Parts: sequence; structure tokens; C-alpha cells
Amino acid sequence: MILLLWEVPTASRRNRFRNNTFAGQTIKVIQQAEASGNSFLTNNFMHNPTDTVFQSQTSQNINAAGNYWGTVDELAIQDMIFDVNDDPELGEVYFLPFLQEADTTAPLAPPYRVKKQWVNNQVRLSWQASEEADLYGYKVYFNDFEHYRFSSSLDLISDTTIFLSQLSINDIIAVTATDSAVIDEKSRYLGNESPYAFAEPYPYAGSDTSICKQETVFDITQAHNPFSPSQLVWSTDGDGNFANPNQLHTSYFPGELDYESGSVMLSMEVITASQRYTERFRLRFNDDPFVFAGPDTLVGVDSIVKLQSAVALFYDQLIWNSLGDGEFDDFGLQNPVYIPGELDYQTGSVDLVIQAQSNCGLASDTITIFFEEVFALRGSVWNTSNAYEGAMVLALRLGKDGFRLLTAVRSDYEGKFLFPALFGGAYVLQAVPDTLHRQLKQVYYAEEAVWDRAHHIQLDAAVEDVDVMLEQFDYRLPNGTNIIYGQFEWPEESFPEASVYCDDWFQRNDEQAYCDGGLSNIGIQLYNPGLDDLLATTLTDHKGRFYFKDLPYGSYRLHADLPGYPMITSEVIRFAPTSANDMEVSFTLFQKQIFATLIEPESEDTPLSAALYPNPADDKLYIQAQFSGVYTILIADISGRIVSEHSVHQSEAKHIIVDVSNLFSGLYFVRIFGEGQAQSLKFVKN
Repeated sequence: MILLLWEVPTASRRNRFRNNTFAGQTIKVIQQAEASGNSFLTNNFMHNPTDTVFQSQTSQNINAAGNYWGTVDELAIQDMIFDVNDDPELGEVYFLPFLQEADTTAPLAPPYRVKKQWVNNQVRLSWQASEEADLYGYKVYFNDFEHYRFSSSLDLISDTTIFLSQLSINDIIAVTATDSAVIDEKSRYLGNESPYAFAEPYPYAGSDTSICKQETVFDITQAHNPFSPSQLVWSTDGDGNFANPNQLHTSYFPGELDYESGSVMLSMEVITASQRYTERFRLRFNDDPFVFAGPDTLVGVDSIVKLQSAVALFYDQLIWNSLGDGEFDDFGLQNPVYIPGELDYQTGSVDLVIQAQSNCGLASDTITIFFEEVFALRGSVWNTSNAYEGAMVLALRLGKDGFRLLTAVRSDYEGKFLFPALFGGAYVLQAVPDTLHRQLKQVYYAEEAVWDRAHHIQLDAAVEDVDVMLEQFDYRLPNGTNIIYGQFEWPEESFPEASVYCDDWFQRNDEQAYCDGGLSNIGIQLYNPGLDDLLATTLTDHKGRFYFKDLPYGSYRLHADLPGYPMITSEVIRFAPTSANDMEVSFTLFQKQIFATLIEPESEDTPLSAALYPNPADDKLYIQAQFSGVYTILIADISGRIVSEHSVHQSEAKHIIVDVSNLFSGLYFVRIFGEGQAQSLKFVKN
């Protein structure tokens, strides 16, 4: 039963109101004047856009439990009820417990918010999906509405949006909800079909759409306004502009923030004498297609190729092509598997091309796959005469054909290790003991501390019985109070060895994320100033951090060991009774070299909020800040050496210009301090 207003009259007692549906009311749905024994149970209150759905007008309490209120928010339901909580002279309306979903024994509510819009020369009919669990579908009525009947209908519709090409925006159209596949004239009276929900005309702004980022204007042509007279205004949640915001069909000029955010919402507001309507659509900005086939790759003969490094963005169609005789398992996937052909293997290489296309353009990229034979390499790790279990053994292939490959395995309980399939070429081997065994050094085969002095193993056939001997430290440093600590920063450039180093080498914690902010498992070595004696060694932790504690007074240097990357040893670190007892060192990977920078202890100065531009810089570097007083600007290279010093004697200057034309290409650090303020920045010199 659907009621516009239900007033329970005075002196009406012991009435039970059950299994009714109250929907779409804009005034109070229930007004209870006297409630002696009256109850409201298992009713549905749905889609009632009024502040008060149930109003008590009696001092007696009312039982309204077990109803569905269109929400499961208890506070929202309380707001729908006017009782003692709003007027102390009234009784309480008991609404707990309430139904979590609509009661299906009550009649179906009519579809809600049924709109008809004129879109591309046809009627777009839409409504909000019904909430009842026993909903079977919808029925649409149109043509010759007379005596509350239509001559035409569409039965058993499951969608909530349809297009009617044979009708106009002025035609009378209605929608009903049904809970049965069999609908006839009596269905609405038997509760199997809801009453009519008549479609209301509604403006249409346009459908969500997209344009390419290189386009500078979007023409709004789909919009329709069924009301005359009325006022109309377009607005945007971005920073673009309309050619005429009061014109139905106008042009929109996106702003910079629109392009940066990737989309913008355009809204059309129509104001009539009695109603205000708002319709909107989202305009997206598509990038040009982008593809990266992946780095050139070396695989073993008779191996398949998993193209896992390929990246494709902003495309509608994607296809892989081979310039050889192999096949893809699915040439339309971003990351397919390629099965080489006999000619690919015989030639020794094959080019694979990926192409991505959209309405914004075409992009392509090529990856070359090289095929080589593979060989096994076996050996053992020893600590004096004892086999060493659990060492990480790294095999680095040195630069043949541009492929510098790093592979890692662990030694077993007998100290043995196996690389089952290494490509031919020159290799260096490194054995890294468990970091808990601090008396043992990391060592390269054979008995070298650094990779560029290690023995090269020429691998052109299977190699057996390579023995790597771990070394003991010759002596222990006496205990002191000084500390050297720091971090190996995560490189800004590509680091292909990440899969090896960003792992739990010694199985401490499988849930710990490695390389979280810095490079893990990098060997950090502590030397005397002349680099004659290796005093201590450690590995960077899961965040790339390291430390050497309890160091005596004296002078030290640090060295970071990363096979295949040249190292610039740190400056001398000196500890004396009159100096600070800790020093921070930052290791940085830049242009395939390792640099060490000593970081002075932080001062208590407040930040200056300075900025550098351009970055990278060519000849001039602009330093922007609110300078007020005397400041010093130091520029240091990546080893920490001061290469330039400037003084600023300006008041309230916004920026100064520093000539950097005489600096070599590379990474530099800038330190600005003075007037109780300081800041450290960095830039790249082209």
C-alpha cells in the first residue's frame, strides 16, 4: 500500500499497521494523534525526502519496531522521528530493532528519481535502482496515457538506464518495479507491481568523455535544457574557462591544473521558477600512448622469454611483433611470453617490437633478445678448514657485450654452492658471511677485499670445485666512545641489481621490507687513512643504514663495496677528545659511481626555506630565499670537498645568482647558513 499521508485519528485504538510501503512523500508520512495499543510493524519507509517521516502527537509511547527506514544508520532514523526527544510533552517512538533491508511482504515501492533527458535525438530514461530483495525487473509505459493507462510498454527490463528513440522529451512516460515475470492489469492491485513512477524532464549536460592532452579546447555539444524560460550557468571544479558560461552549447578551455590532475568536472546548473537542477560530466585528458619494451635481455639457448619488464600506458590497442620466427603466447598482452624459433637461436638474437595506439597517437619500442649458451659453476665456502653454511655467494659477469649480470645463491650445510646456468664470460665471485659473524671479512675469490682486484674466472664450460676462503680479522680495535653511522641512499638512477640486494639474505624476517628508503646488503668497510688495514666491515640493513660503534680516538676512512661500481673513498674521519664523537656518512650512487659524503652534525638553526633552479643547471644557478642579513653559501662536490663559497650581504633579497659554469658535470651539495638559519640542498651540473 502506498499512502501520501497517514493520519491516525483521535480515539483510534489497538490498530496494527503492518506490511505497508510509504515512498516518495514530501510531507510527514505518519502523524499519530493517539496511540492506545496502536503499533506500526514491518513497514517500509523509502525515498521520502522530508525531514520528519514519523510524527507523534500524543504523550503515549508508540511501538514502531521492526520497520525498514531506508537506512541502517540509527542516528539517521532517530532524525526521521519526532517524539519526546524533540518535545518533552510527547511520548517516545520505539523504533528498535529495525530491519536491515526492505520487508518483501510489503508492496514494491515505485522506482525513484525517474528522469527523462534528451540525448542525441532520443529520450534517455534513467532511475535509481530499487532496494527490495524480491525485485524481478522493471516495466516502462508510454503512448496514449488516458484513464491512468498507457497503450504501450516494455516488459522485464533489468537495466536502470534505457534509450527510447521513438519518443520525445514531452511524452508522458512511467516506470514500475515488479517482483514477478507475469505482469497483467491486476498486478499493481495484488502487490506484484508498483504504482507508476512518472518520468520528470531533466537537463542533460553530457556524458563522461575524454580528449587528448594536446587539445586546447573542448566543444560542449550534447547539452540539452528542456525548460523555458530558465537561467543556465556552466561551472568547473578546475582552473579552465568557458567561452560563454551562460550558453547551452559552449566551449571549454582547460587550464594547467586540469591537465595536471588528469580530469575535470563540468557542471551545468539550470534554474526555473520553481526548481534548481544540476547536471555534470567528467572530462578526462588522455596522454599520448607510451611503451617501453624493456632493456635488451640475454637468455639461454632453448629458453623462452618472459617480457615482464614491458610497460604500456594510455592505449586502446596493443600488439607485439617479432622480426624473427618465434611466436607469442598472446601478442595482445602487455607482458606476454615469447617462444623463440629455430632461426632466432641460430641468428643469436631477435628484435621484438611493441606498438600501442589510441586516438591520441601511436607509440612503439623495440627490445633485442640475445641468446647464449649457459654453464654451471660449483664451489664451496670455507672458514679456515671448516665448511661455511649460509654464506651469500655473488657471481658478477664483467661487461661482456654490455651485459653486466649479477646472480646470488646461498651455500648449503656443507658449504657448497651451485650456479646452475651462467652465461659465458669473465666472472668475479664474492662470499659474504652472516653479519652476526663479525670476526669474518667479506672476500672475493681469491682472498681479495675489493672486486676490481679479484681474480677473473673465465666461464666457457662447466666449472667445478671453486673454493672461496673467508678470512678472519687480524686484530680487534680497542673499545672507544665514537660512532660512524649513515645510509646508502636509494639511487635516483636505475639500479638493475635491486632484485639481488633487496632481499633477506640471512633469513632474519620474511615480512621485513628490504631497501625501504636505502640500499640493503651493501658492504661498508672501515679502513685506516692509508687504506692499508681493514678494521671492520658490516652490511647495510633493510633501510640501507649502517653503523660502527665503540670506536677509539683516531682517523678512519669508509669504503662501500658494490661489485661492478667504482668507489671514491670517503674523506678522513678524525675523532679526538675535543671533537664530536659521532659522524654521519652518506653513500650515493651517481652516474655508475659510488660517492661518500661526510655530513656535519645538524645545528640548531631554523630552516631557511630556500630553493634552487634550474636543476639540472648549466652555467647559472639561482638560489631563491628571503635573505635578510649576512649568509654564507658553500657548494661541495659529492666527495665533500668545498668547490665554491659565496657571501650574501643583501637585505630582503629574493634570489641570488651563482656562476657554476666552471664546475665539472656531476652532483653537488649546497649549504646555506647565517642569521640563525640554515638549509642543505643539492643540484646536478650538466
